[in-house]
Amino acid sequence: MSSIAQLLEQARSAVAAAPSLGELDAIRVQYLGKKGVFTRELRELGKLAPDEIRAAGKAINDAKADLMSALEARKDELEAAQIAAELAAQALDV
Repeated sequence: MSSIAQLLEQARSAVAAAPSLGELDAIRVQYLGKKGVFTRELRELGKLAPDEIRAAGKAINDAKADLMSALEARKDELEAAQIAAELAAQALDV
């Protein structure tokens, strides 16, 4: 298994750098989708010793929750910026 903290840091960096909602969704799929990085890590749990499974599973699920939170926050930022840009483009100087 890869270092969960390292994967989470990579994912959070990608989320922070996402320039658009489309790119943000691609990052979500890359890390949280059916064939995503964290999903793959969960499948690898069966290869661990029984006493390590619980801790590793908790770490992965905590990382997924953290990443989902970061994705939501960035989505809100991008949507707000998009709305602000649309309003600025429609501004009418009377």
